[in-house]
Amino acid sequence: SKKHRHPSHNNKLVFPAAPPDCLLVQLGESFQYLSGGHLRATAHCVKASAKPDFTRETLALFMDWQPEQAMKLPDYSLPYSDVVNTPFLPEGVPALDGRVKDAEDYRQFATNTFRAYYKGK
Repeated sequence: SKKHRHPSHNNKLVFPAAPPDCLLVQLGESFQYLSGGHLRATAHCVKASAKPDFTRETLALFMDWQPEQAMKLPDYSLPYSDVVNTPFLPEGVPALDGRVKDAEDYRQFATNTFRAYYKGK
């Protein structure tokens, strides 16, 4: 089972429901930016289920851009302030705006991200 803290649920852990034969997909900030803000990054935590007939399957697929890929929003993008707004990520996650704002390419965005997470370490 998968659950996450959701702002509209008073920051309580919630279990997302999926119809039978469907997958739940958790997206990160690269998808949020690449989609022009139409898809949203979410926090997540995963625990094994206590139900004997329920399995948890994991397939980690990390989207990565070429280092020289320009950090350009698509033509169908929401306004920039909406694209970099990350209301579903927990406290402590460095602001997306601060990491992407001056990045001309993915290399600079990745560098800004590592520095934001590991400053002083």
